[in-house]
Amino acid sequence: MALGRRWPTWTDAAVVLVCSGLVAARQGHQLGWFWSYPPVHRSAWLPVSLTVTAALFGTFQPTTAHRENRKQPVRAVWDRHLLQTLGDVLGRCQLLTRQGTGGGGSGRNPAEFHWPDLALHVWRVTWVLQRRPPFLVHELLRIRTVRLGSLPALRPVRFYRGKGVVGSSWLRNDEVIEDNDARYRRVSSEDEWNKLSHQQRDGLSYREFLLVRDRGAILSSPIRDSKGRFIGCVSVDIHRGARLLHDEVIRSEIQQLCIGLGGTYFEGLW
Repeated sequence: MALGRRWPTWTDAAVVLVCSGLVAARQGHQLGWFWSYPPVHRSAWLPVSLTVTAALFGTFQPTTAHRENRKQPVRAVWDRHLLQTLGDVLGRCQLLTRQGTGGGGSGRNPAEFHWPDLALHVWRVTWVLQRRPPFLVHELLRIRTVRLGSLPALRPVRFYRGKGVVGSSWLRNDEVIEDNDARYRRVSSEDEWNKLSHQQRDGLSYREFLLVRDRGAILSSPIRDSKGRFIGCVSVDIHRGARLLHDEVIRSEIQQLCIGLGGTYFEGLW
C-alpha cells in the first residue's frame, strides 16, 4: 500500500463512521461488552478522543475535497504537457526512422518503428507498506502513464532502488538507456536467465522478465529535487529501436520534462 501526502476520502469516511458509532453506542447504552471492558471503562479520555477525532476528520474531509478540486486545472495542464512531450518524441522517432537512423541502425527496415509501441511513464519515490520485514520500504510508484496505443497493459512489477532500468536510474541518480532486445536476445529459458549475474538481470526474476521482455529499449531520466536528490524518474519504452532513445533531441525533451516535474514536486499529478 503506497503512502502519499493525502488521505483517501474513504479513509476519512471510515474514521468518522467508526468514531461516531462508538460515541453514539455509549450514549445509547449499546455495545456494553466494549464499554464495560476494564481498560476501556477506566479510560475517561477515550470518549472525548473519539469525539474530537470524528470532528476533525469530518471537518477536514470537505477541505480535502476542495483541495482536490483546486488541483484539477493543474492536473489538466500536466496531462496536456505529457501528451505534447509524447507527441514530440513520437514525431522525432518517425523522422529518424524515415531517415534510416533508427531501429537497428540501418535504413533497411523503415517500418520497424510502430507508434503504438511508444509509452511514457512518470515514477515517484514513495514509502510502501508490505507484509514481510522490512515492513516499510521505498519503492518507485508509477503515477502517470501516457501512450497512444491501448497495448501493452501495465505490468504488476514492483521496482525498487537498483531493480529494473528505472531502479538503475535511481541507484545511479543518472540517465540510463538500455537495449534489452540486444541484451536478452539469446535468453529463451529460465535456466539461461538464471545463469546471468544479478546485475545483468537488473534484479528481476524470470517471471518478471517475461512480463516486461517486449520492452526492447528503455530510457529512464531522473527527477531531482532542489538539492539534487532523486525523487522519481520519467521513463520511455519502446518495443524495438534503442538508437531512437539515444537521440539527443529525444533525451533533451525528457530531461526538460524531468526538470519541470522536479521543480513542482509532481504537483497536480498525484
